[in-house]
Amino acid sequence: MTHSGTSDLSPAVAARVLGRLGLPSGLVPDAQGLRRVYAAWCLGVPFDNLRKMLALRSPGTPLPGLGAGDFFEGWLEHGTGGTCWPTSNGLLALLRFLGFDARRVAGSMRDLGVINHGSVKLRLDDADWLVDSSMLTSEPLPLGNALHVQQIPLCAAEVEPVDGTHVIWVDFPPNPSHLPCRLLIDPADDDVHVTGYESSRARSPFNDRLYARRNFTDRVVVL
Repeated sequence: MTHSGTSDLSPAVAARVLGRLGLPSGLVPDAQGLRRVYAAWCLGVPFDNLRKMLALRSPGTPLPGLGAGDFFEGWLEHGTGGTCWPTSNGLLALLRFLGFDARRVAGSMRDLGVINHGSVKLRLDDADWLVDSSMLTSEPLPLGNALHVQQIPLCAAEVEPVDGTHVIWVDFPPNPSHLPCRLLIDPADDDVHVTGYESSRARSPFNDRLYARRNFTDRVVVL
């Protein structure tokens, strides 16, 4: 079974999103444009489970933000974000709308061997880059053949090429140590997005207590 349209974004909603993020509609999809979009996302879109917690406690309610339109309407109206599946889908939709060669990928947070994390890769200047809506690393992470260490104090991260893929080590507060995430499915289609999000109903660290993270230029605030 296929699920089409989860990353569709209408021009009207896209215009409102770009305006809220402080980005021009004519942004050029190059390296500078990518850094600008991702930096604005990391400062403007929180990672949280507020809408998901409400949905899980209302029997029969669909998980929020499955489609990009619903995700962005929630953010525009209430300032809410989401967990990895809806936020990565929203970021994917925005990047594609702006003309970036972006694709959905999936991996295993904590390197557990199970698919439990959605993310976004894109191809730019003959190289792959990771822009993750949960890790919020401020800068796109290069996915090459060499070890990459990002030393931004508030967004420390490391990219390790392993066995034909990459393991991302990231500071994810309030965890006391860096968490690994192994990228496993590239590209991932809409079925992976839908199945991954629905599977998180049964097993997820974001089902039982509130979590919200927001990046600022000088601090990271976590509830």
